[in-house]
Amino acid sequence: MKWILVILLSILASLAHAQAGSVQHLQLEELEETMECEDKIDKTSKHYKTAMEAGAMLVKYRISDCDQYYNPDERKDKISRIESKSDQLSFQLQLTKNCCIGTTAAIEIIDASTWNFIIAEQEEGCPACFCQCCFTAFFEVKNETDTAPTSFRLNGAPLLVSGSVIRVKSPRE
Repeated sequence: MKWILVILLSILASLAHAQAGSVQHLQLEELEETMECEDKIDKTSKHYKTAMEAGAMLVKYRISDCDQYYNPDERKDKISRIESKSDQLSFQLQLTKNCCIGTTAAIEIIDASTWNFIIAEQEEGCPACFCQCCFTAFFEVKNETDTAPTSFRLNGAPLLVSGSVIRVKSPRE
């Protein structure tokens, strides 16, 4: 009889351990879902595809951590730096967005001199917070078009260039 009791207790203990493991597994899955709220290039958008066909490929996109030294109500979205090196164009944008929501990015070539930076909030799996924050967004574009853009937009709205424009000559020039 003692053996049966020992066996039952060991079965119950292993079931409790397995259940705890499944709870831990669920917590890892929840963490992975939360990690989906990241900032990434939207390679499925029509803008990404048409820009590539036109010779401009967005190759890198990232957003800085929240800059808590700026007031999001007083800061305007703008391009603070453009750097040109060979066939690479790098852009640094100062912008305000929700503190928690990840973003997807693409570029749209409106015409030969006007580019539209598209930054969209992720809709699935990214709950919004009740805060806005100032961020710096970095775009790197491989530009094989005949011209460099001189006019910019952010999600269709005019975007000021208020910073430095740096041209670094390529070794071929």
